[in-house]
Amino acid sequence: MTLYEALLIAHVLAVTIWLGGSLVILLLWRRALATTDPVAVGMQAATGLWFDRRLVIPSSLVVLLAGGWLMNEGSWGMDQGWLHVGMAAVFAAAGVSLLWTGRMKKRVAGGAASSQLAGRITLGMVISIALMLVAFWAMIVKPFA
Repeated sequence: MTLYEALLIAHVLAVTIWLGGSLVILLLWRRALATTDPVAVGMQAATGLWFDRRLVIPSSLVVLLAGGWLMNEGSWGMDQGWLHVGMAAVFAAAGVSLLWTGRMKKRVAGGAASSQLAGRITLGMVISIALMLVAFWAMIVKPFA
């Protein structure tokens, strides 16, 4: 197995964990909101933060590191349009998750639950997942190559 193949496996596996983990967190979040129990919502926010820190954030870092290394090993130039789209979407998804959704989850986990805050968290999760899907599409289809 070449270094390129090993990096590609790590990159694809990390994308799968990041995207799949984010989808599971969103589904569990929606389930907690359906109960209308503020304690359940707060507990799910805390669980989502725990999950983010231990699985989603590390996998997103592997995506970025392995992806960057793949660019070097595969002699991909920065002149590839699909690479710009994919990288912009990955960085935007990570930013939304960390700076928007994560901060609001901390507030809810601390007891500041409200329907408006819960709606913003849900919107942030959906936007982040949509951005990840854009990155996924760009890396597979390679438009603007």
